[in-house]
Amino acid sequence: GTRLYGLARDSGGQVFIAQADARNDANGRTGTEGHGLAEMENRAFLNQISRVPATDGSEATRIDLEPLPPEHPARGEALATPFAIEVSADDATLVATAAGSDRLFTVDAKSGEVLGCVETGAVPRGIALECDVAGAPAQAWVLNAVANTVSLVDLADHARPKVVDTVRLEDPTDPVLKRDMADRGLRSVPEWK
Repeated sequence: GTRLYGLARDSGGQVFIAQADARNDANGRTGTEGHGLAEMENRAFLNQISRVPATDGSEATRIDLEPLPPEHPARGEALATPFAIEVSADDATLVATAAGSDRLFTVDAKSGEVLGCVETGAVPRGIALECDVAGAPAQAWVLNAVANTVSLVDLADHARPKVVDTVRLEDPTDPVLKRDMADRGLRSVPEWK
């Protein structure tokens, strides 16, 4: 991938990488042929997770989180900018965030099927995963960087994760500086849906 974000390892040494892969073949035509987003079908990146085998010499494979162009994800199902990623203790489920879509989502680690997702706060970038005694995901704490919150997500039903609590964090930024940044339209990360 061209933009690599989070990294997680299962108990067998297999590694999963949250990534956005630039469609460089299509992106390159923006300069040489004057193409824009319309010609790229509004898809400059593919949102993926790479699966890297432990040591058997096999090549890495990619899990596409959305349909490939020219198809598009259904409204409200985009998983833009996969960022943080964790593997459940039983190695069966991946829990990840889509920072550009403000979502946490679950994936079957073996098949690559997206199981479910839930909206958290703006730009979720970090996950602390808690598993039950059998090793299945039980709940996740999600840091929403731009919202300046932490969401507690119940993962008992992997297909239907749900936010059960949100903790607001104190922002130590001086109010004058914050107001100045807002007046100039500065944000650390754009909100894309």
